[in-house]
Amino acid sequence: MADSRSERHYRVGGGLSWGRKRTVGKKSMAQVVDMENTAVLAFGEAKQIPVAILRVVSDTVDQDLPDLNGVFTEQGLCNPYP
Repeated sequence: MADSRSERHYRVGGGLSWGRKRTVGKKSMAQVVDMENTAVLAFGEAKQIPVAILRVVSDTVDQDLPDLNGVFTEQGLCNPYP
């Protein structure tokens, strides 16, 4: 995907496992990689709406995030803490 105003290019892909994330991080030498906001950028581009995204880094290239799929119910509510 490309931003026509800034001529920046964005690559859309699937999630990365810890091992793949580490390999991509070492090859790209990127300090930060945003893996979740491509849908927001695509929507803004399609609707010609300016988009600003603020990211907070929660993990390093050497860390794997825990499985948080059980945090929310099917209705999108937080599951109570056990």
